[in-house]
Amino acid sequence: MDVFPDHDGRSSTPFDDRQHDPDPYVEAYEGCAEAFPGGETFMDQFRRDQYAEQRRENIYFPWASKQEWAFALWLLRSRLSMAAIDRLLSLEINLALSFRSAKELRTRAEALPSGPRWVCEALTTEHPTKEPTYVFYRNPIECLQTLLSHPLFESHISFVPRKIWTSAAKICRIYDEWLSGDLAWSMQEALPQGATLLGVVLSSDKTNISVMSGNRMAHPLLISLANIDAHLRSKASAHAYLLLGLLPIAKFTHKTTRVRSLLQDRLVHQALNIVLSPLKIAASVGVMMSDPRGNLRYCFTPLAAWIADTPEESLLAGTAMKNFLKAMRRFQLNGVVEPCWNPWPLSDPSNFLAPEVLHHFHR
Repeated sequence: MDVFPDHDGRSSTPFDDRQHDPDPYVEAYEGCAEAFPGGETFMDQFRRDQYAEQRRENIYFPWASKQEWAFALWLLRSRLSMAAIDRLLSLEINLALSFRSAKELRTRAEALPSGPRWVCEALTTEHPTKEPTYVFYRNPIECLQTLLSHPLFESHISFVPRKIWTSAAKICRIYDEWLSGDLAWSMQEALPQGATLLGVVLSSDKTNISVMSGNRMAHPLLISLANIDAHLRSKASAHAYLLLGLLPIAKFTHKTTRVRSLLQDRLVHQALNIVLSPLKIAASVGVMMSDPRGNLRYCFTPLAAWIADTPEESLLAGTAMKNFLKAMRRFQLNGVVEPCWNPWPLSDPSNFLAPEVLHHFHR
């Protein structure tokens, strides 16, 4: 927890709990985050599928027992191929399994309640590419609903912006979570009475997935909620970040390297505009979503933060780190004319892009 003075010149040292009242003074935003009946909890959705009746008699359905469920879980999480699983299941071992092949195993697994479905969409590029270009993504509203209704997050998620002070004198502010900052407070002021603010957190980075074997790369896009407590959201074991999409990495046929880079930047924003479109609509007109307790809330989804390194931030902001084409050199632009955040209400690159320590401070 970091503490900073609210006025310049008051103090330049961190807050010491031994010198002040240990009970902070909290000023909560009034008239927001109103809850309505009629929502669904995670278990409500789980019990609504076609095999709900069978699970009343056997909670491990479609598996016959707890032991079979554990073995099936191990097989599905292993790196064994379908053929290897078939060979394993064909061994004369008394396993007493109700499935006899890898295909039957996966068919049963796919019958379980699933998360947001994947979509593949072909993209039309400005210049020819060596191969067809696709973007793979899931509905971001459904991903947020998955996080919002997660039963393990019930006691670690909040919806009301607040200002925390070390005492009722309101001299020294305490900033711990995103909702305790001034940005969340100002966003809430722009929303209708009773609306719930959901801060969208995105993260992206181009990653090498193979070395000396095809030079394969991936550009994953992750999504999370700023309303989830930071200490929990940062834990990988909590699975508070969901894979939202895989951005395209195209090989353009243009002869000039700088132009190919420009086309790739525009392609990334073109794909992001498609993937993030539901979030922009929800940030503009709102959407009804269920919280972990099964209440309905009128939610708005502005972009709170985008976690990326400096080259990625430059791509997202539409700026150039180095001199680019002559026409854009004067303005330090990278040629992106339709950035993905442009029609996104309450979302500004100067707010959701934070300085990256390695490139901004160290180098």
